[in-house]
Amino acid sequence: MAMPPPEDKKGEERLLGTVNYMAKFIPNLSSISEPIRKLLKKDKHSQFGLGAVVTQRGKLIAYASRSLSEAESRYAQIEKELLAVVFGLERFENLTYGQHVTVFSDHKPLEAILNKPICLSPPRLQRMLIRLHKFDFTLNYKKGKNMFISDMLSRAYLKEKNVVDEQIEKDIHLYVNQIRDSWNVKDYKLKQIEAETSRDIDLQDLKKQTLEGFPAKRNNLRRNLHEFFTNSEELSIQGDLILKNTKIIIPQTMRNEMLQILHSSHAEIEKNKPKPAIPAKARQELEARQQKQKVFFDRYAKPYKQDFKKGDKVRVQLKDKWIDGRIDDKHQTRSYWNNTDSDQAMYWRNTRFIRHDKSPPAPPA
Repeated sequence: MAMPPPEDKKGEERLLGTVNYMAKFIPNLSSISEPIRKLLKKDKHSQFGLGAVVTQRGKLIAYASRSLSEAESRYAQIEKELLAVVFGLERFENLTYGQHVTVFSDHKPLEAILNKPICLSPPRLQRMLIRLHKFDFTLNYKKGKNMFISDMLSRAYLKEKNVVDEQIEKDIHLYVNQIRDSWNVKDYKLKQIEAETSRDIDLQDLKKQTLEGFPAKRNNLRRNLHEFFTNSEELSIQGDLILKNTKIIIPQTMRNEMLQILHSSHAEIEKNKPKPAIPAKARQELEARQQKQKVFFDRYAKPYKQDFKKGDKVRVQLKDKWIDGRIDDKHQTRSYWNNTDSDQAMYWRNTRFIRHDKSPPAPPA
């Protein structure tokens, strides 16, 4: 496809939109288009600092900022945003505890997280939300361009950390490890999932997008990440694993294997020795007998060809012998009353035990 090189922002967006539409036909598109995407990238978030401002009736009261630790700098963007809320409320606890306060954030997905049950959040967010339970606050979204002071503090942050900040980091780390230990997955299987995740191109794109933060519109995402847009606030990174809430996102190469494990029989049943298989010939014979029984006894099956009328001369099976008789009347759909010649008794029999008497009549005496 021949196109002129882009000369402005609109041209770059047009080129990326066209390329993303054909993403499945272009290998390694993420690395190829990285230089162009960097030109369009808006540096909206600080990657290494937190900032908070306390105001009352529009008057500035207090400021605070701190740097992120090495571990915190690897948090997903939504985790950094909620960490900033925890930092602000706990740093100024003497002002915020026991009072209803309004918290403004420029990260809109936080509103969805706070309105969901804690159990539906990723592990780090769960621990932060638990720490926020002691505060009475309402979180409202505010555009970043209107939060210039806290944004400036998060970029020009102080590098020292106090005891409370260090305790928050330790508390979150211990809780995440506790969640990880609760997974019923063997260590070797976790390592296999981590290795396959690192080789999965789509999941590596997802990991990078989760760390940077998702855009406000789905169309600004690569097509292979569209399915994750709706629940983007539930994604987090744990080592080399990508989590949705507390569940591991399985790489494409291992999904069939995991489905087989999930759909396998109950463990206690699997431990029992299986019964020997029925030979094919015996199975066919059993099925043939079942069909034969259906013909004779199933009143809802197709009509049986052998039919009798009143007065027909027949032979009737009684125990292990056949005796002469005549049809007296119909009993049910596939059975008849029979009057036997030998003892003049009346029996009802299924058509399976009745046969037309085709013997020639006896010669006259």
